[in-house]
Amino acid sequence: MSSPHTQPLRDTRIAWLISLALLTALAVRVIHFYLAPDATLVGVVPDDAFYYIKLAQNHAKLGLWTFDGTAPTTGFHMLYAYGLVAVYKIAPSASWRDVYLLVSVLASLSMAIAVWLTWVTVRGWWGRAASLVAIAPFFSVAALVQSTSMMESWLVILLASLMLFQLGRTAPLNWLTATALVATAALGSMARSDFGLLAGCLCVLGWAGHKVVPLVTRQRLICALAGAVLGVVIVLLHTHHISGEFSQASAQIKLHWSAVVGHSWLPPLLVVFPLTVPFATDIGALTRGLSVEHTRLLYHWFPWMAAIVAAAVASGVVYRWRSMGPAGRQALVTPSLFLWLGCVVTCLGYVVFYKHNSAALQSWYAANLLLPVGLALGGLYHLMLQDTRRWVAGLIAAAFAVSGLLHLNKVTWPHQAGMLQAALFLKEQPRDIAYGGWNAGIISYFSEQPYINLDGLTNDDAVPYIQSNTLLDYVGQRKIRYIVDYANMFRSYGMRVRGGYNDPRVAICIRPVRVLDEGAAAWAVSALTLYEVHPTCLN
Repeated sequence: MSSPHTQPLRDTRIAWLISLALLTALAVRVIHFYLAPDATLVGVVPDDAFYYIKLAQNHAKLGLWTFDGTAPTTGFHMLYAYGLVAVYKIAPSASWRDVYLLVSVLASLSMAIAVWLTWVTVRGWWGRAASLVAIAPFFSVAALVQSTSMMESWLVILLASLMLFQLGRTAPLNWLTATALVATAALGSMARSDFGLLAGCLCVLGWAGHKVVPLVTRQRLICALAGAVLGVVIVLLHTHHISGEFSQASAQIKLHWSAVVGHSWLPPLLVVFPLTVPFATDIGALTRGLSVEHTRLLYHWFPWMAAIVAAAVASGVVYRWRSMGPAGRQALVTPSLFLWLGCVVTCLGYVVFYKHNSAALQSWYAANLLLPVGLALGGLYHLMLQDTRRWVAGLIAAAFAVSGLLHLNKVTWPHQAGMLQAALFLKEQPRDIAYGGWNAGIISYFSEQPYINLDGLTNDDAVPYIQSNTLLDYVGQRKIRYIVDYANMFRSYGMRVRGGYNDPRVAICIRPVRVLDEGAAAWAVSALTLYEVHPTCLN
């Protein structure tokens, strides 16, 4: 495995140009929405991002991790959360638009740096054409929207690419480089606690190929794994410090949701799909015209179709391998082959892992998969074509770039304009009344009302009530007078069961008052509604 650092400077010119192109595209997206009205901008920032903002504001003021000012929470990722706390310590009056601009600029720069690191790393392993394929998913819609999501995804992408860049070096380890690698992986786990799956799979496959993978690379892999484990330990200790438990309440809730509704392969595959298939967004748009029955049929068969495609690709690799002579196979048995296998196993591992979180997967989960998927595709190209037929690599990259640029102004959550509308209505109401809801981030932030999260993601106190299907008892204890959320939260049997309020008292004690998002896009074919809670009825 040749080191990326031995390549002449001219070999990185393309990397600089591609990084600049990505940065330009992301800057256009960031500025476009920054200049847009609040009702538009709020549609590209997920509701969960406002959880982070509220948590950071409260911690900066109170010194406590709490969403509503009372109930503790462990439902956040440390690195990004503490970064936001630092922002509010320095600038307590910073508006959400200020934070959006700051985080989006950092995210865009980080993703451009990640592209450069990935290109240089893969260039040293498999050549320019494979590098072009490996960085192509950075231009997918799923990747581009991370620049404006105000979540931890950009940190994950940057740290994963930096870790792989360090693993690609062949210089002997010293205490400084070893510490840097450990720190990178530790920060990765603090950015997302499931970050370490990449380091773990690379380490296992790297050591499995110990006869080919040089000792210095295996030492680096050990450092990466040690750092990832260290980061997880820090997260566990931090969680225990807050709640007295090692498991985050949000992780418990997500596992509970998935178990109740049934673990499914579909959601994790839908996270992988746009990273591997250009124009996936357009393909998905075509399905919206299908009938409910046909949509269910498609979703039922999608995992099987994915399995068939994966089997076909694996068969193609095996056939290609067998068709080579001994010399050809020997040329491919390099250290990078085992690291490629590690990336493939990482992709499969995330699909299996996220199957058990299938009721809560969101677009920013793609961050963990972006690098492994890119390297898996780049390595696949190298195995099949060995840097020949470069037009194929160019076509793949162009397809991703065109599909991404066509949706550069994509508004991911258009219904959230209605949540902003509802929040501004609540802002004018009396402040001595407690409100609650499941989709609580935007409404809590903009209404400035006492607002209690009911899904347990940022409210550890609610978790046992959800798990025991007694959430209405918690609603009564917290003296919640009104619930603001979508009608589907009550109408859907699945939502009631997983949320812990499949209770006959719902129909009796919680009554709709008025719709709050008139004229806005609907969510789950339902309106955002103000519900009155009759407390005497809950007893």
